[in-house]
Amino acid sequence: MFTKDDGPAIFPALKSLFIGDIVISTTNYVNLITMCPVLEELFIRNDGDNPPSWIRFLDSYSLKRLVIHYHVPKYREVYEDKVMVIATNLTYFEYSGYVSRYYILSKMPSLVEAKLDLRLWESTICYDDDYEDGYLSVNGFNVIFGNTTFLLDDISRNVKTLHLSPHSLEAILFCCEYIRVFENLLTLSFESDKDKGWHFVPRLLKRAPNLQTLVIKGLIHRVTGRCGDVCPCLFRTKKHNNKVKESVSKKSCLPTLGVKVLEISGYGGTRREIQQMRHFLGNLKCLELVKIGVVQHVADNKYLRRNLLSLPRLSSKCNIQFF
Repeated sequence: MFTKDDGPAIFPALKSLFIGDIVISTTNYVNLITMCPVLEELFIRNDGDNPPSWIRFLDSYSLKRLVIHYHVPKYREVYEDKVMVIATNLTYFEYSGYVSRYYILSKMPSLVEAKLDLRLWESTICYDDDYEDGYLSVNGFNVIFGNTTFLLDDISRNVKTLHLSPHSLEAILFCCEYIRVFENLLTLSFESDKDKGWHFVPRLLKRAPNLQTLVIKGLIHRVTGRCGDVCPCLFRTKKHNNKVKESVSKKSCLPTLGVKVLEISGYGGTRREIQQMRHFLGNLKCLELVKIGVVQHVADNKYLRRNLLSLPRLSSKCNIQFF
């Protein structure tokens, strides 16, 4: 199908390509990418009932923007293999899919922005009572399938803006052996979910010494024994011998951060959300601007705003705006 003798099948000027759920051999897949010497944008999407067409390997030195959506849980066996991406000139990288056994990425010195949506294969609710930080292993083997260590390691070297889904917060927590310092990270954006915890958030914040902007979509999250010191939550373990033990309070990492801009969207003004905002405003000493996006269904918007504006602020330069 795609051979260099075919002539017209070579795309010398093609700069943007979308590959969906198509039937294509491994050889033709590799040839297709090879025959696009100036390709700058590649969108790969496998999320149907057909066997995945992407071969979990990509090699292109011209690519600047790469978006991969790889959701084929019906074919779990393909995730047993590694994912390998060689694209040294990427400026934007987006990956969405269930976690694979491990990842190999080339160095990406020009990477500016990355977006991750990584999903675990199994529930982690049985670990809600745990207080230990991070990667779980027994006899050197991860108790949760998948390893995101190298994926995060390669992204961390140069990325300036990082977006994480609520699933990613959980997947990286359980599948990442260590966190490299995000020396160049200026903006961190993550989304919350009532069924996913925040425990990975403080670990990441502590490894981002130059972070200036923190963007959070929704403040309500699952409270667990691994709930971190970015939130004021208290987790109660399951009853043992008719006794309930509260989690030990932790010293917040927020006062050590240099975050200047905090942006919250989906704010509803519930008691938990007010407590969370009090925690942020009372601990982020470098805050200059807080932007709040209020949900439309709030009945008394004026009261909500007055309530927020009355909260004490550690930073004398802090201004609150609503959008």
